[in-house]
This record gives sequence, C-alpha cells and structure tokens, in this order.
Amino acid sequence: MLKWSFLLLCLLSALAVRASWPPGPEETQPLPARLWTVAQSAWTGKVPEDVIARRDRDDEEVGVVRLTDTNYGPLVEHGPEDILWVVMVHEERVTPAAKPFFDSHTNGTRIYRNLSANLTTASPDGLSREANGKKVIWARMDYNAEWKTCTRWLIFKPPRLVLITDQGRSLRFLSPTEIRPIGEGWAKYIKQGDWTELVPWTSSFGPGGERAWLVERYISFFESTTGFRSVPAVVWMFISGVLGKILLEWMWTSGSRAPTESSGSSARRPSAPSSATTTATAPTAPTVRATRAKGKGANKAQ
Repeated sequence: MLKWSFLLLCLLSALAVRASWPPGPEETQPLPARLWTVAQSAWTGKVPEDVIARRDRDDEEVGVVRLTDTNYGPLVEHGPEDILWVVMVHEERVTPAAKPFFDSHTNGTRIYRNLSANLTTASPDGLSREANGKKVIWARMDYNAEWKTCTRWLIFKPPRLVLITDQGRSLRFLSPTEIRPIGEGWAKYIKQGDWTELVPWTSSFGPGGERAWLVERYISFFESTTGFRSVPAVVWMFISGVLGKILLEWMWTSGSRAPTESSGSSARRPSAPSSATTTATAPTAPTVRATRAKGKGANKAQ
C-alpha cells in the first residue's frame, strides 16, 4: 500500500510542477522532452532553465524589467532617485483568479509605452517627466523565487502591485480588491499621477524601521537551511510519507483497544451466582409397566 501511495504522490507532484510552468511553443516541446523535463524538475525541485528562458523572453517582449533579490539593490536602492517602479509581484504559477490582475499589468505596460512614445514625440523630455516628475519603469517580481525582498515587504499573499519611489524608501501597495484589473486604467492612473494620493506604507518592521532587524533575523534563519535544499523534492516527499505512516500507526496503537473475543470473553461476561444456579429437569413420562401396576392397585382397592 505504501508503494502505491508513494507512486501516486510522485505523479501528483510532477503534475503540479508541470502546471506551474509558463506555456511554451508546442512544436519545441515534443512529448518525450516534456516528460523528461517533468521528471527532472520533480527530482530537483527547480524550474528548468528553458522555462526561465521563455519567461525572460516574455518579459522582454512586454517591455518589463525582472527584479530579483540580487539586482534589487543595484537597480532600486542605488539607482536614480527620480524613478517610479511599477512592480507586479506574482506567483510562479499565475492562478486563474490572479490572471486578470497579471494581464492588467501587462496591458498597462504596453499602453503606457505607447502613451509615452506619443508624448516624447511632442516633447523630448516628456518620457522622463511623466507621473508627477518621475521616470516610470514597469517591472515584475516572482514571489516564490525572490522571497527575501517579499519578506522584507511583509507580502505573504500575491499578487500585489507595488509602487516604489525614493530608492526603495517609499512603498505603496495595491491588492486586487483595491484597483480594477483594467490595463488602460492602470496606465492612466500612473501617467496622471493619481498614485501620489495613495499613502505610503509605514511600519516598524518595514525597511528602515526600528524593528526591521527582526525580519532580517527571520530571513537569515531560513537562509541557514539552504543546505537541505540540495536534497531532491521527491526524497523529502518519500520521507514525509514514511514518517506520517509511522506516526499514524503509533497514534492508533497507543490508544485503548477493545479486547478480542478469545482473550476477553470471560472477563467481559460476568458469571451467574452459584446460589442462583438451578438445574431444572424435565418431567419424565410414566412407563407402561408403572401404569399397569397402578391400574391393578386400583382394582384391588375396589
């Protein structure tokens, strides 16, 4: 039973990993290659490089910058001060519920680029002086891969639209319930400077706060467990299944169990008291000889 459960868990995990990848051209992904990629990703627990390459090509086609934990410091914290970063924080697998929010960022990027191009034609300095004097850069960030930056922002449920100014010192957050998923509306919201009416996020646990060191300790603790990440995901799944089976068996056997019929029948059934035990004998029918003798005695008496 454990063997089949393990195989089923492997299959489900492989399907889940496959579903999290961005779609690629069918002609470049024959079935054997796709099966091999699924098996490889299920074993290593990492997204294949060709999937990352397709994601990068999509970013380049849309015209967004891919922010990571590595380049966030050089591009944002040590970059120019007059830049407004419009960042879409998304999951590795864009769920159907989050897809309209993600697509609005994509459409807003393209519409804003067209609006900026028209404005630049009329004014050479127009591109860099839109959105309340800020140069706008649209970007994306993977919530699962860039977990350090998202943890510093205290984001635990994507998607989120993050507006970054002042080299990362000023952050504004918008959730799907706070802005309608319309790309044209997003482009106008940024271009007309309406985003400035949104109050910047302030928290003692946020970047620059007096308790930000607690968040850094939290990040450092999880960084110290990176040695365990070299263990394949399938191995962790197998170990968790075995430990779960052992735990369930222990929980069942450690409790009180009903005695069996053979071992506990005498203990469960109280015997009746000896004084109350009577042996009832059925009356026997009189024999033919006794009946005849009785008849003769009656005749003599007469």
